[in-house]
Amino acid sequence: MTGQIPEAIATYLRCISIRESLAGQNPTVIAYQPDLAQSYNSIADMYRMTGQGVDAQEAYARAIEINESLDQENPGAAKIRNRLAQNHSNLGSLYVEIAKFEDALQAYRQAIEISEQLVHEKPDSDEYAATLALV
Repeated sequence: MTGQIPEAIATYLRCISIRESLAGQNPTVIAYQPDLAQSYNSIADMYRMTGQGVDAQEAYARAIEINESLDQENPGAAKIRNRLAQNHSNLGSLYVEIAKFEDALQAYRQAIEISEQLVHEKPDSDEYAATLALV
């Protein structure tokens, strides 16, 4: 599998380039933004697997930035907030791996805060409870 990771990273980079272009050319089409954020999160995961901590951190930060912007524009969108919590949790895990424990604690706190709000607002949702449980 490790032989396929460089190919996966190259594919995600192409995907990000296409999605950045689509989002830039069509700023009113909100649908492009969540996909772009997910691509950044996915490539960050790949970077983490290959020990590229700086690149992973930058990609997670970009996913967070996009999802925070979407959350501000769509304050009631629970799915966006759930993705944001997952992004913070992933970033926290990266920080643990690279021994940035204070940063990890901050990222995990943000993930927990968002997840707890979602569970409070939507107590019947297993998805949001699962995100909280995984932080």
